[in-house]
Amino acid sequence: YLRTSNITSLNESYIFYEAIRGRQYFKSSRAKPEQRMTVLQKKLRFYARFVVVLLLKNYRALVWTLLGELTRLVEEYKTLDAFG
Repeated sequence: YLRTSNITSLNESYIFYEAIRGRQYFKSSRAKPEQRMTVLQKKLRFYARFVVVLLLKNYRALVWTLLGELTRLVEEYKTLDAFG
């Protein structure tokens, strides 16, 4: 959607990311301690990409919700990275 400027790709991306979030795809992952950092990095990438899609679609209310969740994940990442 960023490279092609195709609105259809943007809409499909929104549907895809919303489905992942709605199904709580990352919440069900019970990663082993040595895999927690990898799973957390995937979550951070997901949230960052979803926020970009929401900004492009001008869904500001949901952006603020996701930014709160993203901030919490960044803090969790910093504590894991400090001990990693």
